[in-house]
Amino acid sequence: MKKLITFTIKVIIASVLIYYLFSKNLLKSEYFLTFFSYGNLFNIALSSLLFLFSQFLASVRIKSFLYHSNIPAKILFIIQVTFVGNFFNMVVPGLVGGDLVKGYYLVNSEKEMKGISSGITGIIVIDRLIGILALSLIAGISLFYLTLYKKLFLEVYQNEINLILYIIFSILIIAVTVFMVGRNKRIRSFIRGRLEAIKDRSFILNTLSGMAKLLSAPQLLVKTFILSLLIQFSSLLGILILAGLADDIWREGLSLLASSSVVMFVGLIPITPGNIGWTELVGAFAWTAVGSDAGARVFAYWRIIVILCSLPGGLIYILKKGTLLAKRRGLT
Repeated sequence: MKKLITFTIKVIIASVLIYYLFSKNLLKSEYFLTFFSYGNLFNIALSSLLFLFSQFLASVRIKSFLYHSNIPAKILFIIQVTFVGNFFNMVVPGLVGGDLVKGYYLVNSEKEMKGISSGITGIIVIDRLIGILALSLIAGISLFYLTLYKKLFLEVYQNEINLILYIIFSILIIAVTVFMVGRNKRIRSFIRGRLEAIKDRSFILNTLSGMAKLLSAPQLLVKTFILSLLIQFSSLLGILILAGLADDIWREGLSLLASSSVVMFVGLIPITPGNIGWTELVGAFAWTAVGSDAGARVFAYWRIIVILCSLPGGLIYILKKGTLLAKRRGLT
């Protein structure tokens, strides 16, 4: 009941935000009616390829974590899992979380291949944390760049910028803390001892065990962090392509790229289902701050690209009847 109420509130907020965007002409129906016009097809195709490339890199990142944890899984399977997760995040947001679906398939994959289920949840947590950390770093550097070169435009948003910087700093502190705790055997033993008093603690212990195994491999973390940076840059470039910028407009292109990274960072806050309306609103204000009024439109276009590219995940889910393992185990 609580989840239904929360979901309903988010839908209402999304509806209000979408109404606001259209009422202020930040979004117009003709933007969508002309999106697939012949002149836009090249940009759409290129942007789609960049998104697909980012998802391939995300699959490689998960594969790296699984390989280090001695969990055999083929890259094709990981790509399928990634797209199924995207489908639930973007096409049917709010019903079942993409990370939950991804974790379900990975847990069952481990059981199929090893007869056990341990550490997958820890892998999902670290995978998510590494991705957020990479985006936080890019957003922080972007804000530093924008305050240097777009200071006059950003003065009105100084309080918001300070808040975002505080959040980024907090994320960095949390990441460093998790890294230090995960590598310290004495602290891990202390935590494990405290958990002994908790009933049904196997899930927590398996999660911590999976995290600790990955955190003890600094080279793996560096590799996956670099992959995460590439994932974010690929997505950002895909967004920039949709703006129809020429290659020689490096000055404005860089500013829009920087502001887009901040939009993606703020978009991590789950205000609405799939952040529908929320990301477009933040995009509108962020791009206005650097002199462009196309922010809401471009991020709406990007949403269309992501949804269309995520549809194969739904097809995979339907064809396999909710599982990629030929065994249905009651997710529904």
